[in-house]
Amino acid sequence: MSSGTEIQPATVSATAVSRPPTPPTLAVPEGVTVVFAERKRTGRVAGAKYKADGTPYKRPGPPPKPLHERTYRHRAPVTRVERSYTDQRRKEVIMFLEGHKLAFDDVDAQARRTRVRADQQPPAEKGYRWPTLFEALEWFKVPERTIHSWWQRRDKIMGRVPRKPTRLEQRRRREDNDRRALLETIGWPAERLPSGTPGTPGTSGTPCAPVAPASGGDEPGEAIECVEGPSQPVPGRQETQEGVPMQGGS
Repeated sequence: MSSGTEIQPATVSATAVSRPPTPPTLAVPEGVTVVFAERKRTGRVAGAKYKADGTPYKRPGPPPKPLHERTYRHRAPVTRVERSYTDQRRKEVIMFLEGHKLAFDDVDAQARRTRVRADQQPPAEKGYRWPTLFEALEWFKVPERTIHSWWQRRDKIMGRVPRKPTRLEQRRRREDNDRRALLETIGWPAERLPSGTPGTPGTSGTPCAPVAPASGGDEPGEAIECVEGPSQPVPGRQETQEGVPMQGGS
């Protein structure tokens, strides 16, 4: 071989197996570890008071002052419309609408014409009128619609209509009717006479019934006969153990 001819050695890449290139996303510097994690939430969750790291969210506006630095403010009393009323209040409103009289004014006659109750006759005295529902509202502080419903049920509220008997009253009425029917069947019991000193007329003891005198009697008037009690001892008579009277003396 001539000295001018140079022989090139065979390259390794020509004989080795080719590999695909590394994607650029995985091409990281040596010594760095890639960790895939969820995206951190940037917005505030509704109702959450603390952040993900545990620190509280900052409230908008200036921070509240401590109690000893706050200025005391007088609060007005809280007034709420009463939703339940007693029977006494209902009766008072009905009695006010039925019995209270006001002087009639011709100026507001046209305005009050629409509020006059058609089922109530005007007062007998001239120059007077009944109060309206609005005036009852201002006086008792009760809604006008509530007063109107009370006025429609005024007879029931005032107890002018017979109420429905309760279950106990119905049961007692049935028992009384059954007892009355039984007594009518077997007969009514005789009235029991009061107890007291027997045979004594004119006292609180056993009463004595007047008896007509026997025929042929000379004494006028009526005799008195006791219904109950043992007979009184008669002078000149003695009673044996068997109760048979004996004439005294030999």
